Amino acid sequence: MATTMAPSNAPASTSLTAVLNKPIELVRLLLDERVHAKMAGGREIYGKLHAFDQHMNLVLEDVEEIVTSLEYDAATKQVAERTETHRYEMLFVRGDVLVVICADNR
Repeated sequence: MATTMAPSNAPASTSLTAVLNKPIELVRLLLDERVHAKMAGGREIYGKLHAFDQHMNLVLEDVEEIVTSLEYDAATKQVAERTETHRYEMLFVRGDVLVVICADNR
């Protein structure tokens, strides 16, 4: 499929749309950038996107993983939110657990 570039005076979103034919091409723009990924099960990952494949498996470096869970205390009948943070030098993420990936704007 051929792409056409938008005129130079066109808004940036127009020219970006013209270059992106497939959703995976948007992820390609994030290579070597810090990303924020949300996973199934309440996990969030921040790290530098090192590599990805057609299944959206990711390899990230300098990773911070935040796991948020709810815990029920039967004695008090209260629900409390619990957050754990983990750091990894490199991390492989299976694409089937990935819900959202975007640039890290923290």
